[in-house]
Amino acid sequence: MPGFFGSHLGVIDLTLPHSGKGWRIAGFGAELRPVSKRNPVTGQVEALVADDDAIVEIARPVHDALLARTDIEIGHSPIALNSHFALLTQSPPLALVAAAQADHLTRALAGTSLAGLPLLSAVAPFKAGGRGGPENYTDIAAGPLLSRHVSDLYIHPNSLSCLRVSGQDLADWLERSVSLYHQIAPGAVDAALIDEDFPSFNFDTIHGISYQIDLTEPPRFNTFGRVIAPDARRIRDLRYQGQPVRPDQMFALATNSYRAAGGVGFPGTGTSQVVYDGSENNREVLAAYLRSGAVPAPSFPDWRFVPMPGSSVTVDLSPNAADHLAEVPHLGLEPLAQLATGFRRFRLYL
Repeated sequence: MPGFFGSHLGVIDLTLPHSGKGWRIAGFGAELRPVSKRNPVTGQVEALVADDDAIVEIARPVHDALLARTDIEIGHSPIALNSHFALLTQSPPLALVAAAQADHLTRALAGTSLAGLPLLSAVAPFKAGGRGGPENYTDIAAGPLLSRHVSDLYIHPNSLSCLRVSGQDLADWLERSVSLYHQIAPGAVDAALIDEDFPSFNFDTIHGISYQIDLTEPPRFNTFGRVIAPDARRIRDLRYQGQPVRPDQMFALATNSYRAAGGVGFPGTGTSQVVYDGSENNREVLAAYLRSGAVPAPSFPDWRFVPMPGSSVTVDLSPNAADHLAEVPHLGLEPLAQLATGFRRFRLYL
C-alpha cells in the first residue's frame, strides 16, 4: 500500500525461474520507496527525487486544463476560511457548509410535514491534521472563492440527507463525536487533548444548538463507535434557541449520506430515520449556495469546554495556525515547540 497522494512508490520484486514446465516463484521482496522526507529540525517536506521533465511535459496540457476549470470564481469571502482550530471551537468553513445544507433543505422540505420541525445541520472537519499530516488543513485566504475551494471545503462525494431525530439522539450523536478527546484530570498540566486514533471526520458539530463538553468524564464511545463507558456523559447544557433540549423533542437534522447510513456507530442514524435522501452532491449544494451570493461570516462559538481552572492541554496543529491566533482570541492558545513531524504544538488552558 504505497501511502497516499503519491507519498511512496510501492515496489514488488519476484524471482521467476523457468523449469521447462513453466514459471515458479523462487523468491520475492516488497518495499516502499518514499519520494520525500521531513527535515527533523524544521519539519518541512524535502524532495528525495526530482521531477521527470518528459512526464511533466506530457501531463502539462491536461494539468493546465484542470487548473483553468478549477480556477473559476464562484463567490467571495471577507474572512479567512481555515480548519486549524476546528477541533477546538466553532469553525467558519464548517459553519459555511452547515448553512449551505440548511438552506437547501429548508427549500426542499417546504410544504411537507417536516417543515415545522427545527432544522439543524451536522458537519465534520474532513481536513484537520491527524494522520493526513500538518498540511492536511483547509487554509483559504479572504477574497475570491474558486471552484477548487469547494473541493477543499468538502472533499468527499457524499450526497445531502436529512434525518428525523430526537433530543436524546442529538445528545448521543454529540457524545459519539466528543469521544475524540482524551479524559482530562482536574489540575492536569499539558495533557494531550486529542486521541490520535480518532479521525476528525467523525467529529461532528451540530449547528443550531449550543452545548458544553465536560472533559473530566471518560469518552462514552471508542473510535469505532462502540460504547465503552455506558455511564459517561460529556455533553452538558444542550440548548436550542436558549432553551434546554428535551429528550423527546423532535428535530430535522441535515447531514450527509455517509453519516445518515450509520457513519461508524452514530446513534440516531439508519434508513428508518432518513426523511430526505437527495441525489444532490454536498459539494454541488455548497457551490450553488456560494453562487447565489451567500457570503461566509464569522462564526460564534456555540460549543465550548466546561471550564477546568488550573488545567492545561496540548494540541498539535499546522505551523500556519500560529498566524491565525487572532481569529480565536477566546481560546488563548500559546504556541510551543515545532515538532519533527511537521506539526507545531500549542497549549490550551481549560
